Amino acid sequence: RGLYGDDATLVVDKPPFLAAMPRGRHVAQTALVRLRRELDLPELSPAHRLDRLTAGVLMFTVRRDVRGRYQRVFADGPGGER
Repeated sequence: RGLYGDDATLVVDKPPFLAAMPRGRHVAQTALVRLRRELDLPELSPAHRLDRLTAGVLMFTVRRDVRGRYQRVFADGPGGER
C-alpha cells in the first residue's frame, strides 16, 4: 500500500513475509519487483532494507540520481554518523 510518493521517492507499507528485494528463491515475489512492474518504474530501488518477515514502512528511490543520497541517510543516520 502506497503511503507517499513524489518525483524522487516512493514510501510503501510492506506486509510481513514479502521480501523487499530479490534474494535467493524470492525473486519475482518481492516488493521491488512488484512495484517496478505495477508502476512502470524501472529505476526504482530500496533506500534501505527490511527483513522478509518484518512489516513496516519501506522507502524507495524513483530515480537513480537520488539513490545514493537517500541510501547514505539510512546507512549513516540522521546526524551523519554511523
